[in-house]
Amino acid sequence: MTAHDETLDDSPGGQLLVDDADPTTLVATGEIDVFVVEGLAEHVGAPRTETGRRLAAEGVRTVDVAGAEYIDSGFIGLVASLAAAAAPDRVRVRGASGQVSDVLTLTGLDSLVELV
Repeated sequence: MTAHDETLDDSPGGQLLVDDADPTTLVATGEIDVFVVEGLAEHVGAPRTETGRRLAAEGVRTVDVAGAEYIDSGFIGLVASLAAAAAPDRVRVRGASGQVSDVLTLTGLDSLVELV
């Protein structure tokens, strides 16, 4: 994993990493809450509300949530801002299942991103 290669959270069990092999992919594993998102924001040197824009500028277009067990509104906000900043490109969210898939659908995020 790239420069975002360490555990980027203040709570146990969650990580957000940009994939070394594919720097267009943000990988979410474990429980992704606002504290994990804030850790990523600190790491990329942007306010939490600007982190999606920063990731889009770096070329991130895919979010891999196959390893995520839980997501909250902090993560939804991150992905929504990434999708807005990446336009006209469409951000892909891959591997969603269970609670993660339910939250993406219930919040309407599935209308902003492509679920694969």
